[in-house]
Amino acid sequence: MFRDMTKTDFVLNWLKAHGIDYEVHYHPPLYTIEEAMAYWENVDSTHCKNLFFRNHKGNRHYMASFECHKNLQSRAYGTVHRGISRFGLCFRFDT
Repeated sequence: MFRDMTKTDFVLNWLKAHGIDYEVHYHPPLYTIEEAMAYWENVDSTHCKNLFFRNHKGNRHYMASFECHKNLQSRAYGTVHRGISRFGLCFRFDT
């Protein structure tokens, strides 16, 4: 049933089915907040940084988000780092 559906179609259909309003903004992959600001100048919303993690087997993925102008504070970083070590997580990078 979902085999011919793109991931984007799947997510958008799920949002519609659950009555969740959304607006889609497309842009190329961006690696810094400075790069992203050019695409966000006319978008009135909160902008976030996302950190992606996966377990050592690569079969579970996690995302942590926070406001784009905030830095991951050392105390929070320590918590994240302990979680990474304890649960065998690593940063996820597409290759």
